[in-house]
Amino acid sequence: DINKTSTTRKNLQQANSKSVAKKKGISVFDFDDTLARTKSKILVTLNGRKFKIDATEFALQSADLEAAGAVFDFSDFNKVVDGKKGPLADLALKRQGKFGSGDIYVLTARPKESAYAIHAFLKGIGLNIPLDNITGLADGRPEAKADWIINKVSEGYNDFYFADDAIKNIKAVADILKDIDVKSRVELAFSKSDPKAFENKINQIIENQSGVIKEAKYSEVVAKRRGADIGKYEMFMPASAEDFVGLLTYLTGKGEQGSKDRQWLIDNLAKPYFKGVDAINIAKTMIKTDYNKLLKGYKNIDKKELTLGCQLNKSLIVNFIDLLC
Repeated sequence: DINKTSTTRKNLQQANSKSVAKKKGISVFDFDDTLARTKSKILVTLNGRKFKIDATEFALQSADLEAAGAVFDFSDFNKVVDGKKGPLADLALKRQGKFGSGDIYVLTARPKESAYAIHAFLKGIGLNIPLDNITGLADGRPEAKADWIINKVSEGYNDFYFADDAIKNIKAVADILKDIDVKSRVELAFSKSDPKAFENKINQIIENQSGVIKEAKYSEVVAKRRGADIGKYEMFMPASAEDFVGLLTYLTGKGEQGSKDRQWLIDNLAKPYFKGVDAINIAKTMIKTDYNKLLKGYKNIDKKELTLGCQLNKSLIVNFIDLLC
């Protein structure tokens, strides 16, 4: 549960004391990976090293990085780089058509300076919300979004729709709204952390390629019998020459739909895989650099003890990266 500040508790009391006789609805959307997909990056400087992270990584890691002394450069993140419609953009457009755009808000971990670029992008896809309805928190903590929601409750809103791609933000907002007598719906934008949605999409791609309906379930015996001759006479390259992206070709069909399915697999399987590899390499480099600094700075420390400590640290970091990726 969120540790509520005195201000938050005061807002909760005010919210619960307000009359809810008249419905006042609000729709709140995250921006990155919810309303839009972009290639915007944040430059991070940590212990003399510089590297870039995207919006999703910032939401996950910003608090830990800041605690470790990281400095963020949002110059690129204030822009919408190569922006495309995200998974809930069409839903936002439908809500605009039904309720108008005055009570549609964008709540993002980006800095407030990014509001102008976000506003221009949304206008370009037909979502015409007021500039003042775009809030850049410059804060990736779930508590930051939950506190913002509470402030909106104190303004008289009593029917909430909140959407975000980060499960921790979803949980924080859902938990805070439980304490208030309001109607609410909290929705997770499609995410690789949603196993069922991911599984359904993969099954749909297999159906597109093979004709086997995605709902079909086969026993091991039937599956072996049906697949006995499939691909039996195809020539495969040696395993060392077969890359991950190339293998995805065999899972997708031909034509326009096959191209779309292949791109989806690249975006949701190949790219996260390579991102994870890069993250591990960065962690290894950081550990090696810190290890060498320790050796130089503490020459009297037993080298075996120092090596054991660094190995433990490395194991913890790699496990943490595995959870993120």
